[in-house]
Amino acid sequence: MGRKKRKKKKYSGRNYHHIVPKSRILPCKRTRAKLQELLLMKIDRHDYWHRIFGDMTLDEVVELLTRLQRSKGKK
Repeated sequence: MGRKKRKKKKYSGRNYHHIVPKSRILPCKRTRAKLQELLLMKIDRHDYWHRIFGDMTLDEVVELLTRLQRSKGKK
């Protein structure tokens, strides 16, 4: 018997990042994530994201970076 061909993944080298971390969603609200709630990222960048920002939401990251930018201008 021949070997089965592996199907090439459409987004190989990438995975999905939850915009609102799964740990912040109430258990009763946990359902399959909607595509609007996911961000497709390269695997290494996804790892860096969590190393730098941990479990912050996208809005929290934007707020943090905005505050940093403002404080940088106040020399």
